[in-house]
Amino acid sequence: MLITEYILQLVGGIIIGLCISAPMGPAGILCLRRALEQGRRAGVITGVGAMLGDLVYAVFTYFFTGIMLDYVDHNKMALRIVASLLFLAFAIYLYFSKPRLEVSQRVVGQINQRNFSHLGSGFLLTIPNLLIVPVYVVLFSQFNFVYPLGEPPYGMFLLGLISIALGALSWWLFITYIATRLRDFVSLRNLRLFNRIFALVFAVIAIISLFYTFVAL
Repeated sequence: MLITEYILQLVGGIIIGLCISAPMGPAGILCLRRALEQGRRAGVITGVGAMLGDLVYAVFTYFFTGIMLDYVDHNKMALRIVASLLFLAFAIYLYFSKPRLEVSQRVVGQINQRNFSHLGSGFLLTIPNLLIVPVYVVLFSQFNFVYPLGEPPYGMFLLGLISIALGALSWWLFITYIATRLRDFVSLRNLRLFNRIFALVFAVIAIISLFYTFVAL
């Protein structure tokens, strides 16, 4: 039974990591640009920086929700409705957003253009994105990622973080491979189409969550 829980945690975390990383925000655009201009390694390192920023929010969401678990249990339906609506709002924002291949040099230019700078700029471009928190709340609830603090052991929590990191890293490896192999594919039109596809996926997840919540009510 415990092995099954670990497997579900691993698979769920990988899916969460993919869902968090896939939208083409500023960090994703910078990752693509560096892969095209400086090689795949620079793009992957930038993606790893973004992954570390995502993990910061994952830890915050995990522990905050764990601390509030009793409150969550008593207000589960209302909170799921709010979280799903926020998730839906994120999907709408993503659908209508217009990605640009230019990335603010104010943040990127704060550090030298070396491996550490690629890591740092990816991290700095991810941290301001507070919309990640409601996205994590919905995904954590869907994949049963929230437990009382200390239950299960912290090994399960670490496995969750590792699996999220694996999902995110898999995405950055894939997208940089596509960018370097299919350079003509990277265009504003295709990036916008890409975002819209994931926006629709997120919208479907939010609607399904709302549907099951209202059915439970």
